[in-house]
Amino acid sequence: SQIDNRTTAILLDEVSWMSSHSPDFPGHLKDAWDNGFSLRTRLVVVICGSVSSWLEDNILNNTAFVGRLTMTLTLGPLSPRYCNEFWGDARDRVSPREKLEFLAVTGGVPRYLEEIRPHDSASSLIHRLCFTKEGFLFSEFDAMWSDLFSRRGPVYRSLVQALADGPRTLEQLSAAIGVDKSG
Repeated sequence: SQIDNRTTAILLDEVSWMSSHSPDFPGHLKDAWDNGFSLRTRLVVVICGSVSSWLEDNILNNTAFVGRLTMTLTLGPLSPRYCNEFWGDARDRVSPREKLEFLAVTGGVPRYLEEIRPHDSASSLIHRLCFTKEGFLFSEFDAMWSDLFSRRGPVYRSLVQALADGPRTLEQLSAAIGVDKSG
């Protein structure tokens, strides 16, 4: 087939989401690698995801994948120098303080920085993105919380909310969230 004669890349993005529909996704991926992908000398398989804990637990630290990983690349936030480029030609007209305020909210995440409208102030950018229902970051916390904690998310959220008012004993915490101490 043509895949044998050309360098080909298969990109699996958001594998943690893919696995949410099949708990044995890592096993299926290993089978695909052992019985198909590895037989192609010019095939590159790239596995990506934003839930790094899932990747660590199910791919990087999974003994089934020992010897199968060629490279691990972790992308962090962009440095302020590169974040500055997202303001385009307006970057010299935006004060360092405005940039810092916006970067404090976005953390230098490129996808969030793409939402910059250079003519807006940091406060209007933050308001639009975080505090309007149409804003890109308005529901980001809920989406990320769900991705990170899956079915345990509601219990963990209750714990965080109960602790927001201050420290509690185990008994108080248990009563506040309605879960047995052993739960």
